[in-house]
Amino acid sequence: MKPVQSRLVDQTAAEAMQSVLEGLREELDDHRDAINENTNELQSSHEYIRTVEEKMDKLQARLEELFLIVTGTSTEQKVEIQPLTKKEQEVFQALYLVGEGVPFVSYKQLARKLGWSEALISGFITNIVEKGVPVMKKYDAGQAFVQLEQKFRQKQAKDVVIGLNSLLSHWMPAPQVPKSQP
Repeated sequence: MKPVQSRLVDQTAAEAMQSVLEGLREELDDHRDAINENTNELQSSHEYIRTVEEKMDKLQARLEELFLIVTGTSTEQKVEIQPLTKKEQEVFQALYLVGEGVPFVSYKQLARKLGWSEALISGFITNIVEKGVPVMKKYDAGQAFVQLEQKFRQKQAKDVVIGLNSLLSHWMPAPQVPKSQP
């Protein structure tokens, strides 16, 4: 082959290779765009599912209220709890306090509150559940979240307040009735 022909062949091969690479680049860009669209669709579906779950929880609470009104009885079951150790009580108290006003609490939040490791918190949560404390658990993005069952939480609040009031009234002096003067 002559040098001119060799140069033309090289140039033609380079152009063909460039064309193939551009085609691959376009396909990869299309694939990346499709992945991004699917990711956005999954994200919006997940948000929608969470919204539906919240609405279902509210509906279930309302149905229980209506059942109570109609039948005059509660659908609640009596919860029997085995005594908790001191450390389990600390975790329960942290869960109760940190969980106030938020739907779920992470192990990381509880660990930070108590200054313990997440693994230790996980073990104590398992112990608490095994002893009968109604703890709800969910996973989001591979992270565990817990909360006390709402009715149990409300009952605990009422029992503690009543117990607290009776303890306080024990220590308060009885009111002095003024003696009538002759």
